[in-house]
Amino acid sequence: MKRTFGIVTATAMALALTGCEFSFGGPSLEDIEQSIVENYEGEGYENIAVSLEETEEGGYIGEVEYTVPQQNDVQRTLECSVEPVENNEASWRCYPRVNDLAQMIVDGYEERGAQEVYAELTSESDTSYTGHVDYTNPQTGQRNRHDCTVDLADGDANWQCAP
Repeated sequence: MKRTFGIVTATAMALALTGCEFSFGGPSLEDIEQSIVENYEGEGYENIAVSLEETEEGGYIGEVEYTVPQQNDVQRTLECSVEPVENNEASWRCYPRVNDLAQMIVDGYEERGAQEVYAELTSESDTSYTGHVDYTNPQTGQRNRHDCTVDLADGDANWQCAP
């Protein structure tokens, strides 16, 4: 997910809220965090918390945590990155942590009865991951490995593993 938040909107919002606050050089950290919160509120998520820290390059990195009310209040955490302000705009994107994606595969295999399940993934891009899952077949006791891919699209993590 990628969003752009411009200085025009930030200045208008600042004027509406305070009457005399201006943001030169692009949106502030607070503006960017509020943009992320508003985005996830708009998608129906609850209990949204954003934590960003400035990088040496002038951007930000951090996390957004939220609750998914439609899924029995499951808590999700995504990694976020904000590109350095350019042309008075800051672009941000948030994506699942690699460990969370690997855990999703482990959970899927365990739900099917696999034992001693371990998954490892590496990032190919912000939306594509590859790796493998190792598990023990409880019926045969044999240890198996499947190659896996995970693709992120439209807010979903689609994974597939096969021998």
